[in-house]
Amino acid sequence: MRVNTANLNEFSNSILFSDNKTVNEKREITNINTVKKYLLISAVSKLILEKTNLFINTLFGLLKESI
Repeated sequence: MRVNTANLNEFSNSILFSDNKTVNEKREITNINTVKKYLLISAVSKLILEKTNLFINTLFGLLKESI
């Protein structure tokens, strides 16, 4: 059986290219998911701080009025 090495090299390169493309796409999806998680955590922590700040201001306002 005769095999042309140029064809084999081309075929192996195309396999490597498709595998690298798949790996890069998965890595990019993972990076996007990580960024979304950090943005969500940041937004939630900001809301918690705003709620705490509002509570403290309300409490001090009520204390000031009662004095």
